[in-house]
Parts: sequence; structure tokens; C-alpha cells
Amino acid sequence: MRMGEHQSTDPTTMQFIAVDFGNSRVKFGLFAATEAAFPLPLSTCGDFSLLESWLPEEPLDWLFARTGGTQYESLRDWIRKHRFGEFTGDLTFKQIPMRLDVDSPERVGIDRLLAAHAAHTWRSLHGIGQDKPMLIVDAGSAMTIDVVSADGVFQGGAILPGFAASADALARISQKLPKVDVAAISSAAYPGRNTEDAMVAGVYWGTIGAVRQCYEMVGASALVLTGGNGRVLKNSLSELVPENLLIEMPELVLTGIALCKG
Repeated sequence: MRMGEHQSTDPTTMQFIAVDFGNSRVKFGLFAATEAAFPLPLSTCGDFSLLESWLPEEPLDWLFARTGGTQYESLRDWIRKHRFGEFTGDLTFKQIPMRLDVDSPERVGIDRLLAAHAAHTWRSLHGIGQDKPMLIVDAGSAMTIDVVSADGVFQGGAILPGFAASADALARISQKLPKVDVAAISSAAYPGRNTEDAMVAGVYWGTIGAVRQCYEMVGASALVLTGGNGRVLKNSLSELVPENLLIEMPELVLTGIALCKG
């Protein structure tokens, strides 16, 4: 692990913070230990301003995964001021213990790799859907649909606009198309009976259609959903994927960070 400018805390530290720097927000996960086979955060903090009241007083290690640069330097400055002397480190693709069958692994968003590693670990622990590839769908500001082979190899995937980005792109195409709010989208009627409803239907069912197509193309079994809109997609995919193989894991990237700690 690349060391930060601070010295490491006691190696017996039982708690640490995983930090996922995304394109539009930062997520924090407080983990109690690394010995668990599939660790989950005790809590998450999505608001940088809440850290001082949320963190325990005991020394912590900080492990960063950067896809976007959102607040990275601000957080480093905050740690220097409020948590002086604590270890900080940045994860790279080389620290993710899975084979990466892609052209340039160093250019793949580390959030995609961490989510894939966590999902495959979960699949291995539960012995579910191991005879076929699995899909990992991260439905955030951008949406990724990635493939992990039956034997645990990351094989790349697809990247497409998330709900909000798709709606914004439509509004930029023509002044006659309104800007629609998809923040509260939970499903969509089709056919849409007015322009706004038709746009929402296009965004929603276009996304569902992309996931369905990728799932069928690779002959996948398990499908893991994460990201802010993961839950929104679940109901409309239930006819495609058996119930025990359609899994929602909101903290998948944070868990992937925890699995790489060592």
C-alpha cells in the first residue's frame, strides 16, 4: 500500500475507515475489523461535515479508493488537523486480489474493480451461481455493468449514463425537450402519454434494457446491484433473474475496500 504522509497507527487497530471518492460524492464506512469473511460497515457517513461527531476517539487507519477527486485534498487536510498521526493510504488495482482480463487495468475505475471483488467474494462464500458469469451493476451518476467470470476473473463491461445524466442529455438535444427530475424515479409507465413521461420512460426502460441485454449476452446467473439507484432497478429485473440470485448490496465498494485491507 502506498503510504500517506502520516505514520501508521498501531497494527492491532481494530477499526478503520474506508473512503470511496466518487464522481459526485464521498462515502465513508467504519469497519470494526478485517477478520470477517465478508465485512460490512457499521455505519456510513455521506456528509463530510459530520465526520468529527461520527468518528470514534480511538486511532484509525484510513484507506482511500479514488474514482473521482471529490474532496480528496479537503479530507486529507481535515485528517491532518483533526486526526493527526493516523495512517492514510490509496488503493490501486495491484492490491485487488483478482485476475483482471482487460486491456489496461490501471485505467479501469477502481470502484468497478472493488465492487467486482466484493461481489465475487460474496458469491464464493454463499456458493451461489458459481457455474456461470455474474453481473455487477453500479447505478450511480454513471452506470457500469461489469462481468466476473465463473472462475472469478474481471472481464470488463459497459459504461453508460446514469438516470440524471441521461435526462440532462435529452434536455440539451432540443429546446423543446424539458428538463425532467428523475431523482425520485421508482419505475416508469410505458408508453408515456406526454413528453415528460416519455422521457422518463426512455431513461428508465433504456437502462433496464441495457442490463437485460448484457445479462443475456454473457449467460449470467447472479446479478448484484449497488449504487444510489440500485434498488430502483431491482423490481423490474425480478422476472429476469431468480430471486436468490438478484442481490442488492448498497455498500459494495466500501466492502471491497475492506477486503483489500492488509
